[in-house]
Amino acid sequence: MTNTDIAFWEQKLVGKTLLRGVSAQATNENQVTEADLPPVHRILSKNSILTMDYRTDRLNVHFDDNNKITRVMFC
Repeated sequence: MTNTDIAFWEQKLVGKTLLRGVSAQATNENQVTEADLPPVHRILSKNSILTMDYRTDRLNVHFDDNNKITRVMFC
């Protein structure tokens, strides 16, 4: 992915609340759902255990205890 792609996803996601589950629906512009993410992604809390495989097409979405997205990165 390019720097343009990561900038797009940072602007779209960072600081917003992640709603999870197939029936989740965002009710305002400060919320996003898993459906808003690219097809290849992984959602990670601060205590998540990760595999070390490197995939440049996978967006990693990190969130805090309040489900706020804190950072995104491709790897």
